Amino acid sequence: LTTGFRWTGKSPAPTSVAPPTSSGPKGQLLYTVWHGPGYQNYSLYLINLAGGGATKLADLASEPSWSPDGRQFVFYHWTDGLFIANADGSSAHKIVADTEAGYPAWSPRGDRIVYSSLLGGRKYNLFFVTNLKEVSQGQKLGPGNRPVWSPDGQNIAYDNCDTQGHCGVWVM
Repeated sequence: LTTGFRWTGKSPAPTSVAPPTSSGPKGQLLYTVWHGPGYQNYSLYLINLAGGGATKLADLASEPSWSPDGRQFVFYHWTDGLFIANADGSSAHKIVADTEAGYPAWSPRGDRIVYSSLLGGRKYNLFFVTNLKEVSQGQKLGPGNRPVWSPDGQNIAYDNCDTQGHCGVWVM
């Protein structure tokens, strides 16, 4: 889950909306808990929406984003950068060593991750990384924060302010 906004596809016609089932919600939810009082006191949890308790997956971690196939997720580690882990939290490995990297978002094809960082300045910039197997440096895209991919993977929406101080949602 990333704070902020989300892309949405076309709304289905009312006749194609499936009725709710009685079996309850399905799937898994990754979420962040802040334990306070420090800014680094975050932990990632996973809960099965069909029932059962929450499982802590990582400390000093927040801002998870699922891979398109749901087998992995990327997250921000407050002292080490960006990591990818299996859906159950196992086999976590670092992909970006920038400790300012945050708000990672997985591309719909699963081949890239975009994120924002204060690296090299006081203003957030967007970066993307294509090597998801080992530590690499992201490629800078330009100013922006809290990126999210369009469903077709052709655009990235993000928040930004121009040089005159006009702030809003931008698309690249």
